[in-house]
Amino acid sequence: MSLEPATLPAGIPNCIRFGEDFELDPGAYKLRRSGRVLKLERIPMEILLLLVERQGEIVTREEIVARIWEKMSISTQITASTAQFAK
Repeated sequence: MSLEPATLPAGIPNCIRFGEDFELDPGAYKLRRSGRVLKLERIPMEILLLLVERQGEIVTREEIVARIWEKMSISTQITASTAQFAK
């Protein structure tokens, strides 16, 4: 599965720095730590992008499911474990 560059919502900068040494590049669909690209699967990356897009807001499990998995039937455990991995 190839990673596709994200379409950036209005107001999302090209590069977001957080933590001590993380850099998220939504346009390139890449996460870096200390300048090195980290391998991140599609779903954790999409969750991270959603959280950055909604920075400062509460994002519910239902919103994550609607955005990431749309109409697929998934369990609460899968949602929780994937979100935990993205953290």
